[in-house]
Amino acid sequence: MTPQERESLRLDSVKGMASQNLVASETAKELAIGHLFERKSVARVLHAAGMLLRRGIGRVNVKEAREFVSHDQRLIPVNRTSDLVTTPKVMDEEKTMIQIATSGQDAHEALGRGEQWNIRDGRVRADKGQSDAVRHVLESKDMVTSIRGRQEVAKVR
Repeated sequence: MTPQERESLRLDSVKGMASQNLVASETAKELAIGHLFERKSVARVLHAAGMLLRRGIGRVNVKEAREFVSHDQRLIPVNRTSDLVTTPKVMDEEKTMIQIATSGQDAHEALGRGEQWNIRDGRVRADKGQSDAVRHVLESKDMVTSIRGRQEVAKVR
């Protein structure tokens, strides 16, 4: 390092310098929304505010983050009593998926085509619940079929 580079790293020099390469508040909001809803449909209000603070570090303050989650048109509450938010785009996508699933009910040939299916590999043993799940999928005429996993019943002692 040169003496000038070393001098520029001293604490008092760093504190006195203007921040560089920080994103503007509006860009931070877009980045926060993109990150929050990249893989999920909903986010907690505090998580959304925190994500904005992370994305807008040095440019966004806590007051602005609170305003963002409570008044920004890009975020909408999931319902009146929840602390969850989503976006209008996500809501539209979910409505479309529901419409597709609803219109696809009893609209297709069953995957199993009415045939009997047996597990051939002797190493695989399915319990009744697993067999019922496979049968459900093979007999369904719906475009979308879901299976809920086993639900354990808690024993009261």
